[in-house]
Parts: sequence; structure tokens; C-alpha cells
Amino acid sequence: PLALKIVSTTIQELFNYNIAEFLDQGMVIFGGLRRLLDQQFDRLTAVEQQIMFWLAINREPVSLGTLREDMVAKIPPARLLEALESLLWRCLVEGNTQALVQPSVVIEYVSDRFIDQICTEIETQSLNLFLTHALIKAQVPDYLRESQERVILDPIAQRLISTYGSVKAVAAQLGRLLQKLQADHADSPGYGGGNLINLCRHLKLDLTGYNFSNLAVWQAYLQDVNLRGVNFSHADLSRSMFTEILGGILAITFSPDGSLLATGDTHGDIRIWQVANGKLLFTNKGHRGWVWSVAFDPLGQRLASGSFDCTVKLWDTQTGACLQTLEGHTNYVQSACFSPSGQLLASNSYDQTIRIWDLESGQCLRTISGEDNRVWCWRIAFSPNGQLLASGMHDHRIKLWNVQTGECVQTLEGHAHWVSCVAFAPASPSEREVPMAALLASSSYDRTIKLWNIQTGECIQTLEGHTDAVLSIAFGLLPKEGSETLVLASSSIDQSVKLWDVATGKC
Repeated sequence: PLALKIVSTTIQELFNYNIAEFLDQGMVIFGGLRRLLDQQFDRLTAVEQQIMFWLAINREPVSLGTLREDMVAKIPPARLLEALESLLWRCLVEGNTQALVQPSVVIEYVSDRFIDQICTEIETQSLNLFLTHALIKAQVPDYLRESQERVILDPIAQRLISTYGSVKAVAAQLGRLLQKLQADHADSPGYGGGNLINLCRHLKLDLTGYNFSNLAVWQAYLQDVNLRGVNFSHADLSRSMFTEILGGILAITFSPDGSLLATGDTHGDIRIWQVANGKLLFTNKGHRGWVWSVAFDPLGQRLASGSFDCTVKLWDTQTGACLQTLEGHTNYVQSACFSPSGQLLASNSYDQTIRIWDLESGQCLRTISGEDNRVWCWRIAFSPNGQLLASGMHDHRIKLWNVQTGECVQTLEGHAHWVSCVAFAPASPSEREVPMAALLASSSYDRTIKLWNIQTGECIQTLEGHTDAVLSIAFGLLPKEGSETLVLASSSIDQSVKLWDVATGKC
């Protein structure tokens, strides 16, 4: 029946309704259904061919809206409808704009043609369909994706193995293809990066070291794929599927011994990872808003998290259980930090207050607030001896507070804009017994970092180099010539991270 329908439109279009003239052509025109489909397909416009390929990829009835979303180049609706009407009239497509599908014979023919052209493009590295059409769609039901893998992805993989002789040789060709994508198609929309990953995944290739930076990686199915060492910086991961859904990471910290990594995200989730193998140990759910801050206690046994829901929660890092919820702030909690003893926790909030909590009782011991003491700082910090707490203020100053009394004992002035973060330099065990013996660093929206001697209240150095607001800083020790050098790390809205030698002030 399909052949008769195609023949009838062929007689009308090519032979001006003259059946006798058509019959005179004999086998030249009607030499089997595939030859007839070849003739029909070759006469299609570029837009009509795009529709045919996408219907074969989707393999189920789809709407005109879905087809429009699939296409890389945005085609005017009127032109798309015109192409669709032509295909419906020629009986190559059935249904309506809400449920379009190809007859089974046609879908198999178009799939074969699609596979042939993709393999040719991979071999010649002259890319067209490989960039504009997906080999599989990641965000579809499992049964449909498995069907796409079976009838499209697997035949392509098998044909490439047959052509190149081994999976290793195919991997080398795909590596050259990735270089081609990087050289000619970086920052361009399309399915090239996603198709390459899906092929590598199907061939069970190790993706370690692959560089997909700045590429469009659309419709990549990445569940159960080891992505360690894969570069996705500035990649467009539209409609790709990962092992789990991650929100934007707002907070991150290592445990004191470096064995664990904790993150907080825009879904309100806290995750604890094992650093050695990248294994996710726990996903802690409980916050009803973004998690702005995460901090381990000195022994790494508890994790504190501050959230947009105005609470601070404490979590057991061994079991993932929520141990405590500290309530009292009237706006979102910007940061939380443990005292060096682990007995106290300080939190500051957008309500412009600091609260100091007794973790044994869960009670707020004191609140630092007032008209002249409005706190505005993304990160506050205890001194190494636990006697002082540093914070940035709304008036661009830094204040040091006596932890026991809540009184301001020192004010540091010098920044020209909001202070985003403060951090004390680590102290040796002997220094912990000396009151106020610590070096303090502060970062600001004025694009600078300042180092302060808090015994004298003097700014001893200003570190300049960032071209936008500096949001976060952290001290650390790096090995150098048999000893250790104190360094400061800083991150900025200018999208850079800088490491500074504290002794010299050099980046």
C-alpha cells in the first residue's frame, strides 16, 4: 500500500498525471521500494530531510513543537509547516502536528540512510549530520533510548569497528574527531560533543583526559560513566543526563584531614564525598532553601550548614544523620564556623547579626547586633586560640569580637567597599596559648585583599591583582625547599583563583 501511495504522487509530480508515460519507464523508476524511496528522499528540501531524520531518531509519534526544539537551526514556523505538509502529502509522514510519525518501512529506510551518512562523516571528518542531529536522546524514557541505541548507535559502532579493524583504532579516530570539534566548532551549538561521548560510552572507552571544554555537549547520556579527569569547563551540557541532578554549588569545604569533601547547593542538599575515590557517601536533605555555607568541626565528625531557610543544621559525617537544627536568625544564614575547640559555633546572617551557639545545649549564648554593629560578610572566622571572632561590617570595616562577652575589642579600617570574607592564618600549637597572636586576611568588593596585624591593628600589606570583587579567601601551607610557606588563595568574580606568597605579597 505504501508503494502505491508513493507511486501515485510520483506520477502526479514527475509525469503530470500521465500513467502511460510512467509505465514506459519500466524498472528505471520503479525498481523496488528502496529505489523508489531513494528517489523520493533525494527530491526533498533540506528542511524536509531534517524532519525525516529527526522522526527516525525519535522513533515514536512526536509533536511539531518537539521537532522544532530538536533542530539546531531555528526554522520559521511557516516554513516548517510547509515542509511538513509536503511530507504528509507524499505519504512519507503520517499523523498531525501533535503526533507525527513515519510508516515503519520509511523509518527503517531513513535510519539506514542516517547511519550511512554518520559513518561517512566520522571517516572523512567532514561533519554535517553529526553536528545537527543526535544519535540518541538522553532525556527520554529508558525503553526509547535503548531502542535508539540498538537501531542507531550500535550499527554505527559496529560499522566503525569493521572499517578500522579494532576498538582501539576507532578510539584514535574519535580522538581526532574531538580535536576537529575543538578546532572548528568550539562555542557553536549542536550535538557533536554529545554524539562523541555517547559513541565512546557505547564502545566502553575510557574518557579520562578527554577535553570537551567550550563545546556543545547536547543529549549526552552520562549515567554510570566515570568522568574523572574529563574537562567540561564552559561546555554547554543542555539536555544531558547525569547520574544525579546537581544544583549550583554555593559552598564547598574539605575536612581537617583532607579525606572528605562537603558541598552545599541550590537544591538545599548537602553532599559528603570521599576524596580518595570520588565516592558520594551521603546526600543530606533537610534544608528548605539554598545552602550558603558548610564547615567541618576540628575533628571532622560534624558538619555545619547554613541555609536560605534561616537555620543552621549539624550533620553526623559518619552516618549522614541530622544532629541539631539551630533556629533564631530571621534571614538567611551566610556562614557558619566552629571554634577551635569544637564546643561553639558562630553563624552570621543577612539579618545583620552574629549568633554564638553552645553546641552541647543547642542554645544561643549571645547575639551580636545593633545599629552600629550591623554585620555584612559572606564568611566570619574564629582566631586560632578561639578567643576572638572576626567579621566584616556594613560600613566596610572589620571588627574583632570577644567570644566570651560579645564586645568589640578592635576595629580595622582600610577597605573601600564591602568585606566579603575574613580568614585567620593557621597557628602552631604553642601560638594558640598567646592571646590575639594571629595574622588576619580580608577580601573585599574593592578588588583587594588586605593582611592585618591584629596586635597593632595595622594593615601590613594590600594584595592587588584581581579585576573584580574578591569573594573568598583561605590560608594554607605549601612545601618549599624542605619547609613550609604560608600562602593565601583567593577567588573572584573575575573568574580567576590566585595563590599569594604571604611573606612577599607576590601572586
